Amino acid sequence: RYARSGRSDLAIELFQALAERHGEERVVDDALAWMVMHLASAEAAHHQAASGRASVQPASARVGAFETGVQGAAAVAPLGGFDQVVIPASAPADRGPPGAREAQRALALFATIERTRPRLAARPELQLAQAAAQRSAGQAAEATAVYRRLAAAPLSGPEGECARAELWISDPRSACPKPLVHCVRAGEKPFLDGKLDDALWQSARTMQLQSRYGEDEAWPAVALLARDDEFLYFAAVCTRVPGMQYEASAGPRPRDADLSGRDQLELLLDVNRDWSSYYRFQFDQRGFTAEACAGDAAWNPTYHVATAGDERQWTIEAAIPLSALTTAAPPRGACWGAAVKRIAPGVGKQSWGRAASFENAAAAGLLMFE
Repeated sequence: RYARSGRSDLAIELFQALAERHGEERVVDDALAWMVMHLASAEAAHHQAASGRASVQPASARVGAFETGVQGAAAVAPLGGFDQVVIPASAPADRGPPGAREAQRALALFATIERTRPRLAARPELQLAQAAAQRSAGQAAEATAVYRRLAAAPLSGPEGECARAELWISDPRSACPKPLVHCVRAGEKPFLDGKLDDALWQSARTMQLQSRYGEDEAWPAVALLARDDEFLYFAAVCTRVPGMQYEASAGPRPRDADLSGRDQLELLLDVNRDWSSYYRFQFDQRGFTAEACAGDAAWNPTYHVATAGDERQWTIEAAIPLSALTTAAPPRGACWGAAVKRIAPGVGKQSWGRAASFENAAAAGLLMFE
């Protein structure tokens, strides 16, 4: 509940206390896994930095596994019967670029888990979070070793595909193992009206949304992405689902609207490719929206949305400030994890990415910036 309502600091403190007092309980494994993945999340770190809240603000001196306040010496925090987390003095937690502090804490906790819970540390999703934290901490060689190990593992599933994609990013001479779309650079900003007749949409690469079961022939959809140095632009064209009711909007758009029962789209963006956390933007045909950052629905960025449509289809056009997503505009060649999903309640689902794993963040594709 804390993590979903903007207080991940309290969630970490609670999980920390749980690990200290009830380290033998199975639920502790899930708590520790969540902490590693949350601390490795660039999205969560950016949101916390923008809101002025530290990733962890212990309410007591005893429960402070991720606060150091120590300069020039190792900072050790108690985990009671579980173990101790050590944040090395060579990389103080309060220095470095955005996300470096959390990455160091993720790596410190992961090292503890490796020593005390090796089966938990072997989970592919934690290995990917570890590698993302290593990249954020400047440990590229160590991250590559993790990816090679995961890529070579038999029956590695979508996490193995993520590892192979990471290796491909470093050496893109072969075919990309994931769905790949290039994010074109806009020559001029579009006029947001939902009509999609601006020049950038004519050059944008299309992402065809597909259903796992092939029942969507009568209601196809495509999505597009583009960028400039200020905004990430998202658009989609969705054929109306036969038999579905499409009500017009009445009144102003609310924050975090209830989109249940509506034909809707989701855009997922994984900025640092930890393949477990992401920004989520939801849109329906009325132009109503909802957002979440690493599962935190209290995140409410300011962005711009327009809709249009006719009896046959509806369109969405959005401009999301890059500053809401990251500290610097992505350079040419940078890659984010990305997925687009469409939900037609009671009818079916479509996605760009791996449709067979609709709910798995590791099933996202790659968005490469031009």
